[in-house]
Amino acid sequence: MKVLKKADVSNWSYKHTCSGCDSELQIEAADISYRYYDGDMREPGYDSYSTNCCVCSASINVPGNKIPKLLQVEIKNRTNRRSSNYFDR
Repeated sequence: MKVLKKADVSNWSYKHTCSGCDSELQIEAADISYRYYDGDMREPGYDSYSTNCCVCSASINVPGNKIPKLLQVEIKNRTNRRSSNYFDR
């Protein structure tokens, strides 16, 4: 299969003000981690993208609709690869 045009996500960033220390942050793709939360009978599972503030270490949830789809795939692959290596030890 040939890729005719691939989305460019190399310069993606997300601006956020930390609620813990009021620092203005520019979150980049390498800062984001992915986690999938299993659902149950009452509610479906969901994806979560997050990072920590580099000043006060507060947890920051990054809305999935602010992250391009290609970048979401890359973050999921990077995070899944890292977590599978952890369990292989």
